Amino acid sequence: MIKNLLLAFGLFASLLTYGQNSTLNRPKDPVVISGGSLSAFATLNPTDIVGFKYVQGIWTQIPVQVDERALLDIVTPYGPIASVTGTPLSPANPKIYFYCDASTYTGADPTPTFDSDDELVFMAQDAGGQFTGTTLPGGVVPGTKEQITITDPLGGVGYVYLFQNAGSLQPSAGVKYVNYSSNLTSTAGFPANKTGTNTENTTISTAHYTWHFSAEWVSDELKLVKGNNTDILDRYKNFFADGKCIRDEDIFSGREMLTLPVKPGL
Repeated sequence: MIKNLLLAFGLFASLLTYGQNSTLNRPKDPVVISGGSLSAFATLNPTDIVGFKYVQGIWTQIPVQVDERALLDIVTPYGPIASVTGTPLSPANPKIYFYCDASTYTGADPTPTFDSDDELVFMAQDAGGQFTGTTLPGGVVPGTKEQITITDPLGGVGYVYLFQNAGSLQPSAGVKYVNYSSNLTSTAGFPANKTGTNTENTTISTAHYTWHFSAEWVSDELKLVKGNNTDILDRYKNFFADGKCIRDEDIFSGREMLTLPVKPGL
C-alpha cells in the first residue's frame, strides 16, 4: 500500500488521475517537507533517504537534501562573543530553530538521524508522473516507497517517490544546483565581530541568478541570468526599527549584538 503525502504550493490535495509526467510549471520552486510529515523515515540517517521520479515507465533518481535542525538558544550562533557582549546563553533566552552544522557555533544536530524538526527538500521541476508499474528502481530497500503528490493551485500536479537507500546511492544524485564561493578578506575580530567589520567576497549562484555579499548582513549585487546578468541591486537594506536609522545592516555588520542609544529624530 502506498502512503500519499499530499503537498502543494499553497497546498491543495487532488483526487484526479494524471498522465505519465508532471504537469507542474514551477521550474524554480523548492518543495520542503518537515520530518514530522515523513514519519516512515524517522531514525534513518540523512544519507539513507533518496528520491526518484517516474516518467513513461522509467525511474530516474533526483537530488534530495536533508537539512538538520535543532531548537537552540537564540544567541548560540555567536559562540564566545555572546558572553563578551553581555548576552550569554541563558535559560531565560528565547529558543528558535537553527540549521545545524558541526563546523559552526550551532554545532551538530543533537539528534543526528532524521527527526520531526528536520527538513527534506527537492525541486518541483524534478517531479514526474504517477507510478503505475511493478518494478522498483535499483539501489533501494523494498517496501520503503513513499509517494509525494505535489499539487499547484494554479494548475498542475507532479509526483516524487522517496525510498530508503540500500547503500549504493548518493542523495544528491550527482547533481549540484547551487554553487557557493566565499573568501573572507578581513578578519577584524574574527570569528565574530565586536568592534569591526569582516569584509568578504561571497557569491551564491544558480542557473538563474548570482547573489553577492561584501560583508556579513551586506548584500550588494544581484544578477539575473534572464536579464543578461545585469546587476539590479545597489544594496539590500535591513531596518530593524521604523525610523531608527542606526538599526541597519551596516551597524549589525560592524558591531555584533551592539546596543546603541537611539538619537532623537532618527
